[in-house]
Amino acid sequence: MSFIFPALAALLQASSFTIDKIAFRAKKINYLNFTALGFAFLFLFNLLLWLALKPGFGALTPASISLLLVSTSILIATNLLFYRALKKEKLAEMQTLALVSSIPLVLLSFFAFPDEKNPLSLALALLASALLVWSHWEKKHFHLAKKSYQFLLWAIFVMPFAALLTKILLNSFHPITLQLYRDTLVALILIPVLAKRAQRPALSTTALIALSSLLSSIAGVLYLFGFKTLGVIQTVLIFSAEPFLVYLSAILLLKEKIEKKKLVAFSALVILIALSQAI
Repeated sequence: MSFIFPALAALLQASSFTIDKIAFRAKKINYLNFTALGFAFLFLFNLLLWLALKPGFGALTPASISLLLVSTSILIATNLLFYRALKKEKLAEMQTLALVSSIPLVLLSFFAFPDEKNPLSLALALLASALLVWSHWEKKHFHLAKKSYQFLLWAIFVMPFAALLTKILLNSFHPITLQLYRDTLVALILIPVLAKRAQRPALSTTALIALSSLLSSIAGVLYLFGFKTLGVIQTVLIFSAEPFLVYLSAILLLKEKIEKKKLVAFSALVILIALSQAI
């Protein structure tokens, strides 16, 4: 039953990212304003979810607060770098780049946490991550825009540690509470900083961002539930299906070019996920 958490998170997040790209294409909006407005909606939706389900405040200690501040700082930088690169890169490729961080993440999780020491799950997760990298490899080099390389380096060397902090924080906080705390801090930091450069987007663009944020909010909570119930490695493996879903939507809705290599890689990825659940 726990499989449904990362699986549904992948579906919802893929839908959210597709809507993001539609908003970028349809209207001219600065990526900083886009990010700030998105997190304002994320805060609102997560607050409503927290008020409705009442999961509590969690264990607020100096240690947990410090870890929360560090993980939130990484989250802010990750989103700024992501949306900055998204304007120069295809949607499906950006999702693949974000998941490159899964390679060091699953390795670090395997050695850092006793409950993650499943060699079979590790092997399947690493193979899945390698497929994602291979699908992006062109003519003996990694084909990316300049700004996308910045995000790639961040994804490899920084994002994995944020995910490890998340697993640790889930020992102190309910997933909904943790998500709310992080989104609250992001909103408090980003919105005042970006307000001076804010542009009033069209109502249609605001509606798209609100819908994307709603889907992303639910996906984020489900992903955290996956970390808590399945563990990091299994959650990462299942969630790796997300770029496949994004790729399909990019082809169907955004008319992006069909690439057989990516279709082969993502088809193999689905098989790996099925194997991980069957064995």
